[in-house]
Amino acid sequence: MKLGLLTFHDAANYGAALQAYALQAFLEGEGFDCEYLDYRNERRRHMYDMGWHVADSLRRGDLASAAKYFLGAPFMQLRKRRFAAFRGAHLKVSSREYRTSGELGAATGGYDKFVVGSDQVWNPFNNGADTAFLLDFLDDPHRKIAYSSSFGISEIPADLKEAYARCLNGMGRIAVRERAVSQLVKSLTGRDVPVVMDPVFLPGRGHWDALAGTKRRDETPFVFSYTNRGGQAEAFFRATRYSMQGKTLRKLARQTSPRDFVRRGVEVAYCLPPAEFVRNVRDAELVLTASFHCLSFAILFNKPFVCFLTGDAGKDERPAGLLQALGLEGRIFRSGMTLDEVKAPIDYGTVNGKLDDLVARSKSWLLDALKE
Repeated sequence: MKLGLLTFHDAANYGAALQAYALQAFLEGEGFDCEYLDYRNERRRHMYDMGWHVADSLRRGDLASAAKYFLGAPFMQLRKRRFAAFRGAHLKVSSREYRTSGELGAATGGYDKFVVGSDQVWNPFNNGADTAFLLDFLDDPHRKIAYSSSFGISEIPADLKEAYARCLNGMGRIAVRERAVSQLVKSLTGRDVPVVMDPVFLPGRGHWDALAGTKRRDETPFVFSYTNRGGQAEAFFRATRYSMQGKTLRKLARQTSPRDFVRRGVEVAYCLPPAEFVRNVRDAELVLTASFHCLSFAILFNKPFVCFLTGDAGKDERPAGLLQALGLEGRIFRSGMTLDEVKAPIDYGTVNGKLDDLVARSKSWLLDALKE
């Protein structure tokens, strides 16, 4: 059976790249022939184009954003090259690039079924309000499967609700990544759809160990910080007085300050290749993160971690839901967090048992949907 996969496969984003790799790796391991549809609508083509963002900011009179994009362009170019190298080495992608839903529809004969997901493929602010990501280019519902798809927002814009409801009702099988997404699909369609695990959990820890490569023997012990707001790691250290003596703070974040580049004991790691990102999570002494996928890898590798939430219900549903399902809510950062709480061993025996059950159910759902 040949499968056409659809997601943000070309994003210069760690979660997007690694979940795309994970889904394809799992399906190939189960004997399926699959490739990603090289689909790039206008919104997605401009997503990481710093020149376009500079021009767009200038058109809107936003000089501060234009300057930010201009200064960040060299770093983004390096990052894009490293992600392109990862895709070239690890992803099977269609030889043809598609730019519209109509072009996708003309190429459907080469595949038996189509799988959309995971990631925020249904977020209209990320996908350009494009219902191709709801497989609208196909007529046969039995060929349409959504696996671990997400909205990333708590409410669909009113002008899109009718189109989203129609497309969701036209899918044969749907499974989503968060409970809130399941509830949103229910409100739009009346359908009860299950919640499944993100694809990064499907291949298993050994697969990611192999991708990450060998641990560096001469590496100084380090704390790996991947956050989405400035000062989050610093707030953690102030609250807990966690000792960094003899350790390095390795920061992967857009919110680094000029001071981070000259501070003793701090390494700024902006353009890590995806495999090295996985290695940093695996080999860290402690992981500080606001990223769902960084959190997922910390759990997969049984690492001590602290998770930061944003206060945005749509964004926090992913990490908070995962932590709740595994009984790890105590690892969410709060201003009164103590050092003893951080150093308390995580009962990964119990966590792994729960995780194994959730992953087994997710695999079973996906394989049943494909073989139906």
